[in-house]
Parts: sequence; structure tokens; C-alpha cells
Amino acid sequence: MGHIPLWFYIITAIVTVIGVIAGICFPVLKMVRENAEWKGRVDEHKSNVTTFMDEIKTDIKAIRNFLFGADYTISRGSYQLNQLGKKVSAGINAKEWAEKLVPELLSRVAGMTKEYEITNFVSNTSKMSLLQTKN
Repeated sequence: MGHIPLWFYIITAIVTVIGVIAGICFPVLKMVRENAEWKGRVDEHKSNVTTFMDEIKTDIKAIRNFLFGADYTISRGSYQLNQLGKKVSAGINAKEWAEKLVPELLSRVAGMTKEYEITNFVSNTSKMSLLQTKN
């Protein structure tokens, strides 16, 4: 039996180091690949959800417009008539109608101090107005 040459130890050390590196790198690379695939699937689902939400918003606007018609007001802290609202208002003489109606309504709500009293009054008055127009 002879002596083991130095080059054998060097080659053994190099192969061992390469094996350790490969043993660490391959699982890490596998995890990176799996995470990249997962991120891709999440991004795809996120895109689908965004598209779906846009469709829902469009559908809700269409339903609202169908039920309530076009917007007649602009909201900037307080409501203002937009061009269509101004045209409708002028067409039905809303200003003259309001000038006649407001004094009567003010006298009827005088003394009401609770919010629900005015709410009930408005609700009952509008229901009565609807019933009167049907008869």
C-alpha cells in the first residue's frame, strides 16, 4: 500500500464542494421557478379580477341609467343642475313652480324640530302626491 497522492485529495475536495453547491443551488432554483410560476398565476388572476370589476362598474352604470335616466345634476359639495337638468327645469317651469310651493311647504313644516318629522312629512307628502296624480 502506498501513499495517496495529494491531487486525489484536491480532486475529492473539489468534487465535494461542487456536490454541496449543487445540493444547495438546485433546490433554491426549483423554489425560484415555482415562485415565479405562482407569481405569474397571481398576476393573471389579478388581471382577470380587474377586468371583471371594470365590467361590473359598466353594468352598474347601465342599470342606474336605465332605472333613473340620465344625471340631471353635478355634485361639487352641493348639487347643481347640469346642462340637461337646466333644459328640463326650463321646460317644466320649475323655478315658478318652486316659488309657489315653497311658502306653503315652509308653513307646513314650521315647528318641526326633529329630523324624522320632516322626513316623515316629505315621505307622506310625496306618497299623497303620487296617489292624487293616479286618481
